[in-house]
Amino acid sequence: MKSTNWVCNACYEPNLDTLNKCAKCKCPKGANGDVTQQFQNPDLYHSKKASKSLNTTLALIITSPILLLTAIHQGNLIFFALCLGSVISLLIINKPFLTVCAQSKWAINVLLLFVIFNFISFSLRLLFDDYLTDNNLFLIVVIDLVMYALFFAYIKYSQKGIQFLNDYKTKYQS
Repeated sequence: MKSTNWVCNACYEPNLDTLNKCAKCKCPKGANGDVTQQFQNPDLYHSKKASKSLNTTLALIITSPILLLTAIHQGNLIFFALCLGSVISLLIINKPFLTVCAQSKWAINVLLLFVIFNFISFSLRLLFDDYLTDNNLFLIVVIDLVMYALFFAYIKYSQKGIQFLNDYKTKYQS
């Protein structure tokens, strides 16, 4: 049987069929998707992976008051325990996030501000639910969504936010 060569999907280097990894970049034979991206530009790949992890962690942290208050309001202890457990386990798993937050008073203050805002906003919604019209609820939801957008924009574009993101990406990759 005749041996055929293959071309690396990451760096497009021709390789002998007997090789299981690219001779140039060490990408595995037949790799695609995330694997090829990891070999094409490792720094960009790890940066995107860290950003995705951070976005997930931040979203869960700032929305956790809503989930927990909903569980309490409905008297659903199982849902409450699941939500609380999810937040705690995510924080334990994401050690770089905890490390960077512990070193940044700015990050702790910003996160607390938004968690408290969500807690108060949603508490008021639950408290006055019977008195709010659909238009009022819509306005409150719009205000909440704008606050979420401002939160992420503040973290992404402020000088301290950029430093926080860079510190997180450095810790995440190490």
